[in-house]
Amino acid sequence: MERVISLFLMTAAMTAGGFAKTLYDLPKYESIRKLILTPDGSTLYVEFLNDYMVTVLKNGEVYGKHNLIKNSFYSDNGKSVGWILENDMTKKNEIYLNGKKAAETDFTCLIYFTPDGSRWGYPFEQDEKNYYQIDNETFGPHKFGACIFFSSDNQHTGYNYSLAEYEEYAVIDGKKFGPYEEVNGPYFSPDGSIVSYLYMKNWEHFIDVNGKTYDVYMEGYVPSYSPDNQHFAFTYVKGGKYYACIDGKSEGGYGDIEDVSFSADSSEYGYAYKKALQKYYMKVGKKDYGPFDSAYALHYSPNGKDFGFAYKKGGKAVKNEYGTKMVAGGKWYINITGKDYGPYDGVLYRNIDTIRFSGEHWGFLYGTGCVQPEGEVFSQPGITDFEGGKWSVCIDGKSFGGYPWMDFCFTPDGNAMIAYIDGQKAVVETVELK
Repeated sequence: MERVISLFLMTAAMTAGGFAKTLYDLPKYESIRKLILTPDGSTLYVEFLNDYMVTVLKNGEVYGKHNLIKNSFYSDNGKSVGWILENDMTKKNEIYLNGKKAAETDFTCLIYFTPDGSRWGYPFEQDEKNYYQIDNETFGPHKFGACIFFSSDNQHTGYNYSLAEYEEYAVIDGKKFGPYEEVNGPYFSPDGSIVSYLYMKNWEHFIDVNGKTYDVYMEGYVPSYSPDNQHFAFTYVKGGKYYACIDGKSEGGYGDIEDVSFSADSSEYGYAYKKALQKYYMKVGKKDYGPFDSAYALHYSPNGKDFGFAYKKGGKAVKNEYGTKMVAGGKWYINITGKDYGPYDGVLYRNIDTIRFSGEHWGFLYGTGCVQPEGEVFSQPGITDFEGGKWSVCIDGKSFGGYPWMDFCFTPDGNAMIAYIDGQKAVVETVELK
């Protein structure tokens, strides 16, 4: 691979709170597009734009360099990378997997990976017909199809597609279900033993869970599962009220509701719900926290003792352009096992890893010096809406950083690593935890 930057390694004595740094000198760039530190801390990806060229660096070496890369995709463990290139000469989309050209299509916009990166798939259009490519097999043609689903154990596959307007199907491990007027999913439990999908039949909404049908009335939402694969949950709307269904038993009647989360030992669950005008509460087992202006992202620690969630408060009641009352402004906070951290100007919320746990340790990213737009979801620090602000990492209550781009992880040896862009350098820093 082409080497374009010099590498300096500085190691300090690894006492408690000590550090080791790896610094990469970056070439000239106009903007950073992505900064991704893999969960084990072994790989740092930096994606940047300069003079209409997008470059992907992997641990300081050029992994890919093209003009007009319209998007890139990474497996959960960072072992596999894909990107889609728009070729101005051929007017085709080129798909690259792990640095090598895999296919050329009329149109492609998404690439999916299994969590371990061993399998992949993408929807594509060819000669005005739609297909799915999953591993080395092609499925289709369809009128439309865009979503591929893999189970967390990498063994099960599903997708949905339409053959005509209001004629849609779900496919689970090669078996077709339908036709329906509309389909979402399928969604797998961690080991794939439970699978569910949402569908509309005769203009009524239902959810199928392992072959059993539940009437969700007005609308249903993405299901969730316990880590031991023994429990399932989904939320739905009935008569203008929101409910949670846990293993077939419903509770609620709220003004709004978020997805259900299960604890690591699967013994309890929780979710955010709304009682009155912007009065949100977070249910954690048998205890409710609140009221808040909004609440999101309940996470349980693998140790079975800790939990965390994001919430917002301090806003003012206003009317939007439609005359509907809402709460605007306010500050963000993170609650870790009953203790509040904040206030912050921005946080990553509605993400699968808003709060990250490892053993007795925990951490999250937060922003300062910015205004987070109402309803804006920050999926990656450094997006243009955050221009002028800085990101920091809070690990076990101690803050690090203050940079436009940051990421962090907990490593298998029980420590933490933070990554950030500091001017013309990309830095990976190890922080020893007690």
